[in-house]
Order: sequence, then C-alpha cells, then structure tokens
Amino acid sequence: MEKHLLLLCTGLSGSGKTTFIKTYLPSDKFYNLKSITTRKPRENELYGANYYFESESEFESEPKVTNLWVNQEIWNPGMPKWQYGVPECEVYAHIGYNLVYDVIQPMYARQMIDWFNNNNLDKIYTYCVLYFIPPQNQSKIVQERSNMPNDAQVRKMNTCDPIDFLRVGLTPDFMVKSSAEETIILPKLTQLIQNSPVPQKMQQSDVPHKYEQKAKLLRDQGIDDIFNHPFDVSVITKFRTNKTR
Repeated sequence: MEKHLLLLCTGLSGSGKTTFIKTYLPSDKFYNLKSITTRKPRENELYGANYYFESESEFESEPKVTNLWVNQEIWNPGMPKWQYGVPECEVYAHIGYNLVYDVIQPMYARQMIDWFNNNNLDKIYTYCVLYFIPPQNQSKIVQERSNMPNDAQVRKMNTCDPIDFLRVGLTPDFMVKSSAEETIILPKLTQLIQNSPVPQKMQQSDVPHKYEQKAKLLRDQGIDDIFNHPFDVSVITKFRTNKTR
C-alpha cells in the first residue's frame, strides 16, 4: 500500500506556514491537524476552525500526541497556562488523509513522529519535515501579532533554529520561503505534494470525535465566545447517540 504523507511544517510565527498550507496543499487531499489549547481565543479565532479551546483540566485528561506548554518559563501561580496538544482522537479520525502539523519548535515535530512510530502508524505514513525561513521583519511581525498579555515575550521564547533540530535528532527535508514578497518551493517538494496519495477511508468511525461534534453544535447555535457562554457538554452525548443509532 502506498504510504500517506505527514508534513511537519516548522518555522517561526510569520514565516508563512499558514499561507503555504492554504495555498499549496489541496484541501481534498491534506488535513491540517488541530490542537486543543488552554489559552483564550484571539480576535477572529473560532472553536474548531483554529483550535479546540478547552479548560486546563480537559487538556490534562485528554490523551495527546503532542504536549506543549509555551509560557512555562514565565508562568507563575495564578497565571493562565498556554498549553497546546494534538489530541489522539484528532489523528485517528483522519487516518487515511495526508496530514499536516503546523508548529514552531522542532521538538514538537519530534513528538509527533515518535508517537506515530510507537503506534505503528509509520507503516502507513511517511514523514517530511519542512523548515520555513524566518522573515526579515520578524521583530515587527511579533509586535503586530502580540495582542494578549505576555504574548510578545512568549513568541520570542519559541525558537526554530538549526540547533533546535540537532537537539531532537531531526533534519529538515526541505526549506521553504513563503511570504507576500517571495515564495520559493523546490520542484521536488511540489512534485511530492502533487503525487501524494488520494485519501482512503480507513477503519475509523463516520461519527466525528467529541471536539468536532462540539464545534458543529457551537456553529449551529451561533455561539462564538465559548468562554463567556457556558456550554452544556451533555448535548454532545445526545448528538453522538443519535448519530450512532
């Protein structure tokens, strides 16, 4: 069986990862894995569209593929933790697609690869690590995007340097330049994307996992601000039961 592709997109904030994913990866062949996060949504971020915004207790209890705590170095008791992690259910629900993981630091790409290997998914997936060259105006981008307390400080602590790859035993397969001014993608990477397998239905359920169900229900109810609008999780159980009858 032809192996599917797991693209691990690493690079600093503003290096063009999101633009590359939206512009150059066919949405009918690639699925961008979403993370649970304990931080509050930024302006224009929606539950299920960008992340699954959840409580710290929910984050801790959910089995995860990756586990990031990005403000750990400056955290003090009483401060909110900014934790991120791809839940296992998110991967299992989309096995059979070519998968994309968008992350800044190489250590978390390493976590993803190790989890795939430990769960025998290396039998159906091959890995490709992309390094996105940082923009020349990186400091300006950090300031422009920093719209939460301690945001700029956290962004500066998240590094993606050659030494970060060496420390976790990773070597980028391709470098990518992705910006409004200039985009450079090597022909070999373009060919790899074009020749990626067509998604195949595997042995996963037709029922979306619990975070996808919650996202659908929030959309159906027109709820955007989930932190100031208590959500009745029992509705998810009812939704799941009706779908499986």
